[in-house]
Amino acid sequence: MNKTLLFVFCSMICYNVFAQDVIIKNDKTEIKAKVLEVQENVIKYKSFDFQDGPTYNINKRDVFMIIYKNGKRETFNSTAELPKSAQVTHNDANSIKPVSQLSSTTDLVDYRPVRLLASLGKTDENVTTNFTIELSGEKRLLKNFNYLNWGVSVFYGRLESSYGWNEGWNDTYPQTVNELNTFGGRAFLSGYLPINLLWGKTEQKNKGPFPFFRAGVAMASTSGTTYITMSAGDDQTSTSVSGSNTDFDYAAGLDYKIGNGFGITVLTEKFKAFWWGVNFQFGNKK
Repeated sequence: MNKTLLFVFCSMICYNVFAQDVIIKNDKTEIKAKVLEVQENVIKYKSFDFQDGPTYNINKRDVFMIIYKNGKRETFNSTAELPKSAQVTHNDANSIKPVSQLSSTTDLVDYRPVRLLASLGKTDENVTTNFTIELSGEKRLLKNFNYLNWGVSVFYGRLESSYGWNEGWNDTYPQTVNELNTFGGRAFLSGYLPINLLWGKTEQKNKGPFPFFRAGVAMASTSGTTYITMSAGDDQTSTSVSGSNTDFDYAAGLDYKIGNGFGITVLTEKFKAFWWGVNFQFGNKK
């Protein structure tokens, strides 16, 4: 008889210790409670440690889950732990996707650079002026895949060069001066590395360094004038020149995105000519 009473007494103590409801808020804090009523917008409860005390109200939108004393769980805010890009914004059941699918795009970077570049300098010892300006744009090649873009560009170049006759040379070495204008365009594929994303800095994935390599086809049309002087004191003769060509083209560079879609760029074309400029982009990621 005494053993039976002791068992009942211990059971009552265990029930009072563990028979509690737990309210889990969105910020992961827990409230030990006795839930009285779940209304449309609020949950009424008493503190488990002071059940004779006042009745408290908590807004349902601040509650993630209630774990009742019988083990039943009731969830109110299923998107509390999901990133904003993965939250369901309407109640159409046909539009709800698994969380794994909704979050699959959270690691995509918004890298669609428009570059304005210029090159100014000598390509060999005879060139006096070589100025080129280029405007290019890129877009993601595959919808849900980083690292690969396609792009196009247009460019204009001005070339002035001289070579040949110098004082002391004979007439078999004429002086030639070229003044040429080149217009052209490129179509290319570009591979890039989002460094911040690869380093785990997802909150800064659209900023910082983006090294890239591009390769494609360049088409150009050149026109201008060639001036020839056979020897000192002779009159110049001029000839109009024109032509076009298609060539395989490649370049490597670095975009450093500062923020708000703006950054700076350095690029080397075929590891000979060097370009400097800015990069920017328009609109939000599609």
